[in-house]
Amino acid sequence: MKAASIAEECKMKGFRMNPYILIAIISCVLFGFTTIMQKKTTGIDSVTFAMISLGASFLSVLLYWLFFSPDKNYSWSGINYSLTAGVLSGFAYLFFIIALRMCKVSTVVIINSFSAAIAVVLSVILLKEHLTLTQIIGIFMGLGGVILVTI
Repeated sequence: MKAASIAEECKMKGFRMNPYILIAIISCVLFGFTTIMQKKTTGIDSVTFAMISLGASFLSVLLYWLFFSPDKNYSWSGINYSLTAGVLSGFAYLFFIIALRMCKVSTVVIINSFSAAIAVVLSVILLKEHLTLTQIIGIFMGLGGVILVTI
């Protein structure tokens, strides 16, 4: 289902919140639960945990793609970016799990959440997007928060 059609369907049903916000909130809640599960897991090494977890994630996305995604568009360029993103995500996930095993959840999650600010800075450099003064101030406030939490 296309994102635009989801938005239209939500408007027709009288849903006032932008559906993207709801989807992002659901994503945050799910990531919150997985972080706790990653920290509580014992009796399995970090690499094995990452492989099993990522395998289950792959299966979930594959099933969604097969049964709920009518638009299956792909090109070689898209495949290359997807593979690169997958490799980077895999290493990021592995390092996140290792960090959780070495440190408190509160510290690791706050540091990891700064990845959004890194993505914004990279979007300016690589995608030539523009930031407002408010967004720039927000990035520095986020950095300040990360520094305060890790002291």
